[in-house]
Amino acid sequence: MNILCVGQPKFGKDISKTIFADVQVYFSQTVQEALSELQNATAEAVVVWLNHNRNDPTPRVVQPLLDSGLPVLVMGRKEADNQEVIWLQSGADDYIYYPLGSAVLQARLKALLRQMQRVRMGFERDLETRSAFTIDCENRQAVINGKRIHLNQRETIMLGFLAQNPHQVYSRAELLHQAWGATYEGSDRVVDMMIHRLRTKLELNQMHPQHLVTVRGAGYRFDA
Repeated sequence: MNILCVGQPKFGKDISKTIFADVQVYFSQTVQEALSELQNATAEAVVVWLNHNRNDPTPRVVQPLLDSGLPVLVMGRKEADNQEVIWLQSGADDYIYYPLGSAVLQARLKALLRQMQRVRMGFERDLETRSAFTIDCENRQAVINGKRIHLNQRETIMLGFLAQNPHQVYSRAELLHQAWGATYEGSDRVVDMMIHRLRTKLELNQMHPQHLVTVRGAGYRFDA
């Protein structure tokens, strides 16, 4: 597995042998270096390492990587205030707490790639709803009235799952399992954050959504 890691150089020297054992890692100190590296490296995923100091990249700075088409995982301390919420709201595909071993990191990365593959295999072609709404899983886009809207990996997985099963109500726990897998240890509130992000991108009126509908006390459903 090939990974592009954005973090401090000392991180790559000090603990890559334990966390990134058996993984080909390309280290970049800055987002600009990472974008240049992506042109030459065959990375399957991006890992953003947070040291929780003033030198850490912000979600805004990392946005080009979030839009790169690769899954982006952020690694940080569990006790860091609101960092998981901030990064997931900004479009990161996962937030992983450290310290952790290489096997855990690889399992999370592979699980994310498998989930995306299952969504793609579930679509023999782009899923076209009865409205002017198309989901292009291969290119991770939604097309509404001819307008193409970028989706990240998790957004594509969740939207694809809901759209494959229109009008079916799913609980947070069910959607969490579909989009994050059984190994996810965080709160199921990340589902609410994901739905909010998708509504921001897809709905004309977020207060009265037409496609991603809340079913009070039960969960969410997709209406075509």
